[in-house]
Amino acid sequence: MKKVALFFLCFFLLFLSCLSTSNAASRYLDQIEKNNRKEINYYVKNSTVFLEQKDFNLTNKDTKADQKVTVIAVKYVTVRDHFFKTANYDTYLLDEKTGEILDPENFISSDTYDEFIKQHKNDGENDFRWKNELIVLILVMITIIIIPIITSKLNE
Repeated sequence: MKKVALFFLCFFLLFLSCLSTSNAASRYLDQIEKNNRKEINYYVKNSTVFLEQKDFNLTNKDTKADQKVTVIAVKYVTVRDHFFKTANYDTYLLDEKTGEILDPENFISSDTYDEFIKQHKNDGENDFRWKNELIVLILVMITIIIIPIITSKLNE
């Protein structure tokens, strides 16, 4: 009986720890989502996906004091002309207390922070690149090959 009670207690504590971390990440993602809607052209609403999160102590250039910040790597989608999709990867620097997005230029970077940014700079190739190229190729073929053939048949 004690083993069963211990099992349920461990399961309950594990469940609570997952809830607390997901709430913190969702708070940051909500802030990033609002920023992306405002700042990024062709942004697809609610397409931001959390990739990785790390906490750093960075020195603020203005106050010369250490500040706890959270760096989040995310992926989001943009769609241009209703069918040209692009996957975008970006990192955001957020204040750990307020959750607001900070300007990285206001901080003196550290080696670990630079390594994190470098690791996520080119997280992936454009997930939709081959689809976009196929669409352009089809459009070019239609204009160069098919339209002249149809017009020549109509002129005969």
